[in-house]
Amino acid sequence: MAIGIIDVATAPSVPNLTRNLLNESEVTDIREYYEIIDRRINDLECELRKLETSRNAPTSEHHGDLDQRILDLLSEILTLKTRRNGATTTYRLPVEILSQIFIVLYSMSSKDLTHPVSERVDWLRCTFVCHHWREVALGCTELWTTPVFAEPALARTMLSRSGARGLPLSTSSSTGNRKRPRRFYTKRCPSWIA
Repeated sequence: MAIGIIDVATAPSVPNLTRNLLNESEVTDIREYYEIIDRRINDLECELRKLETSRNAPTSEHHGDLDQRILDLLSEILTLKTRRNGATTTYRLPVEILSQIFIVLYSMSSKDLTHPVSERVDWLRCTFVCHHWREVALGCTELWTTPVFAEPALARTMLSRSGARGLPLSTSSSTGNRKRPRRFYTKRCPSWIA
């Protein structure tokens, strides 16, 4: 059983109070909408805490029912939070503009290999703001084209997310006392890198 966003059309067990909150067509006042959703989330979280406490009680006989209700509550909370986030201005930014903002953040990160990894991938924080931002960032292959090989797991993840996009690779060769950096692009990541 997984926790996920509820599709109101296919989930008849959704309480009417939540079902009504998910109907955005009737929203006229965003602040009031946020407050109502936040109160409903708070009520659901209180019920969830009570259920989790009773599930851990040694005399509880209906663990399966309790577990299912807990999963239902978690899905309902996730759905409401997602819907609340969907009403924000930043959520409604076109994907193209949001991608460009992420690319600017990415370009502002340190490219100096002597800096800690956290400074070279500090742009990753934008992927933890909300589900929508994460999905946009994951779909923006340009963000993933500079793997951080100091962290092998991160490098593998970045290479897989870069898709078929060419990866810029830099090399240095010395001719006499001068080093001339050369840039070239790969069409695909060689299998030995991944």
